[in-house]
Amino acid sequence: MRRDDFVQAHQPLWDELAELLDELDAGRSPSAAERMPAVYRQVCQSLALARSRGYGTELVDELNALVLRAYHQLYGRRVVVPSEWLRYALEGVIGQLRKDRRLFIVSMLLFFVPFLGTIAAVQIQPELAFAFASPDDLAGIEAMYDRSPAQLREGRESGSDLYMFGFYIRNNVGIGFRTFAGGALFGLGSLFFLLFNGFYLGAMIGHVMAVGHGETFWQFAIGHGSFELTAIALSGYCGLKVGLAMLSPGRRTRARAMYESAQEALGVIYVAFAMLVIAAFIEAFWSSSGLPLLTKWLVGGSLWLIVGAYLGRALQRGEPAAEAP
Repeated sequence: MRRDDFVQAHQPLWDELAELLDELDAGRSPSAAERMPAVYRQVCQSLALARSRGYGTELVDELNALVLRAYHQLYGRRVVVPSEWLRYALEGVIGQLRKDRRLFIVSMLLFFVPFLGTIAAVQIQPELAFAFASPDDLAGIEAMYDRSPAQLREGRESGSDLYMFGFYIRNNVGIGFRTFAGGALFGLGSLFFLLFNGFYLGAMIGHVMAVGHGETFWQFAIGHGSFELTAIALSGYCGLKVGLAMLSPGRRTRARAMYESAQEALGVIYVAFAMLVIAAFIEAFWSSSGLPLLTKWLVGGSLWLIVGAYLGRALQRGEPAAEAP
């Protein structure tokens, strides 16, 4: 194909990309952000053809400048609207978990089986709690809930609620981050933290129930538990995904495999950390409130149903959802 014919055939596509970039620079059209990646890839192909066929440095430089501008728009400062993030949280994350359904199920089992199993086992054999938690930790949580539900908030000011909110965020996100980051050790760190947290938390809760403070504990924990516990398991999924990619990188280098798997899991870890922050907020401002026990059970049960319905969609077969914005 002659140079002039090539330019005539592809010029509308180049003009379209330039117009999309102008719209994105002006922030006028969120829909342009959805259209641009496909056009960008086609213009990249045009650039490759112009170079391979020797259509001249002037045309190559012009296309290269257009491609470079689009690259910076895509990977430097994309136009993202809140609805895109919400759509991805509701659909894209579930699509990713659905794609890795088996790993998602394994991650949930690695955490919840030890967690629930230890709670049940400690009710039968209370001494078992000391195998997973220190005497000081068990004595501390026993003292914390050695009171009636109505006494939980006595002497607590609104300022301390804010302080506890910060404390819970630090604690929750710290657990989630360690569980995720442990994937860099070929998944062994994530495996350890999933099992450790399952056994440890199960032992602590089982001990509280065994000594007769279960009502006080559950009226406190039922509200935030759905977000906190499932987020720990999701963090483990992300870490295990990274670890498995490093164990079996295929034709990629291990560093490249780790990077690509972490990119795929990034949306899930964002949602997991958001859930941990939500859990911290509920724990600081709602869980310790003096509302009736029935109200807390109804709200807490509803939150468990919502979280369960959200993550349960990952077990259904369907098309993978949208990419991260």
